[in-house]
Amino acid sequence: MPQLKPYSHYNDLYDKFTIENCRKIISDTIKHEESRDQPWERKFRSNVYELYVSFEVVDRALNKNKVIEKRMKSDKEKDDFISSTKIPKLKCNFCSKQMDLDDTSFMSWVWDEKDRLLFIFQCNDCNKRRAIYNDWEEIIPKKHLCPNCNTELNKKSDIKNDTLTINYFCDKCSYKESEIVDLKVENIEEKEDNNYEEDRKRFCISEEETYKLKNWIHDFYEWIYEVINWTDPVSIAKRKEQEKFRPLENIKRFTITELEEYLSPILTEKWFINFSLWKAEIDKEIHVYFTVIDKSDKNQKHSSRIRLRKIINEAISNTNWFFMNSWKLEEKLWIIQWRLKWVDNNDELLKLIEK
Repeated sequence: MPQLKPYSHYNDLYDKFTIENCRKIISDTIKHEESRDQPWERKFRSNVYELYVSFEVVDRALNKNKVIEKRMKSDKEKDDFISSTKIPKLKCNFCSKQMDLDDTSFMSWVWDEKDRLLFIFQCNDCNKRRAIYNDWEEIIPKKHLCPNCNTELNKKSDIKNDTLTINYFCDKCSYKESEIVDLKVENIEEKEDNNYEEDRKRFCISEEETYKLKNWIHDFYEWIYEVINWTDPVSIAKRKEQEKFRPLENIKRFTITELEEYLSPILTEKWFINFSLWKAEIDKEIHVYFTVIDKSDKNQKHSSRIRLRKIINEAISNTNWFFMNSWKLEEKLWIIQWRLKWVDNNDELLKLIEK
């Protein structure tokens, strides 16, 4: 039997498990609510479990195509394996006649990731059977031994009124035992699920509906957060302000003196010496001039300026100081002069960092 099925088979199977998972969450919710006395507590718990169901619906919907594709690929590989495996030729151990293939079973071994084919052969002359895997490992039935004399028991089977009776007997010591197997097959009818299609529409959603539900979950989270942390409008506004400026928490805020002490050893290590901040222009913004002497190759002025800018940019990237991009540097006698901008306003600092 082919392992690969039509897409609809995997789609229906996936939806079935999705519905079962969501129903299980709802069932657990109802049981939990019945044990609660406070109405507000039941309502809150119901909302939380509704969120759990939404998580399950979104997760199943987002992974559906990936899971189905993986399963179909796996089954296709199994079919390729089955079709490419040669059927072994086997002789009967009792009469040495060529045995006929009676059945083939695909065996999937999850624990060692080794799939195999089991071939069942039957001898038409003496009615004996043999079972062998595609790698020639044979299944040897365990011998049924007499508990008295350890001799292999003979057996005789009889089927009557849907009952299989296997009689074992020992030719050596007359030991006997019987085994009875009920062959009746109960006709188990699957109960009609009147709510299945309705639940399928509810829990098995499209990709477009998935993103709508994700937005709802996000809004619900925001509401829960506000409810749990609510005290008063002023506190809420304060928390929102803190969230807004959270990216600034790790920014190093240097004064002029601190910046000079911070940059001087970094530049000296890179052959730029005597770094000095010396003149500040205070208007709407604060600009500070700096000078530094290039101690490296004096014939590479342009390259030196690019290197200096890169070194300082990297050093001040996590501070409240910035290069003045609109101002052209000056360079004479290997003394480079430039300007830096100091920013302390949180809104402006946030804009510059985001850029």
